[in-house]
Amino acid sequence: MGMLDGKIAIITGAGRGVGREEALAMAKEGCNLVINDIGGGASNIERETKIADAVVEECIKIGVKAVANYDSVTDFNNAKGMIDQAISEFGKLDIVVN
Repeated sequence: MGMLDGKIAIITGAGRGVGREEALAMAKEGCNLVINDIGGGASNIERETKIADAVVEECIKIGVKAVANYDSVTDFNNAKGMIDQAISEFGKLDIVVN
C-alpha cells in the first residue's frame, strides 16, 4: 500500500524533467493522476501531445489511473478545466503540483 493510495493529483509540466519524475513517484505511491503538459519545445512552436500521453502510459503500467491534459496553466479557464477534468474523471481532487 502506498502513501498516496486513493489520492488524485494534477501535475503540471509533467511531460518531462522534474514534473515527469514527480508523476512517476506519485504513481508508485498509488496516486491517480492528471498529467498536464502543453507539449511545447523550448520555442513552443510545435505542440507535441505525445509527451503527456507517454507519461500517462508509464503511470498506467505502474498500476494507477492517469489521464492527459494539454492545456496551458497561464489561462484561468484552462486551469479551471484541469480541475473539472480531475473531478469528472476521478470524483475529487486532493493534490495540485505546479
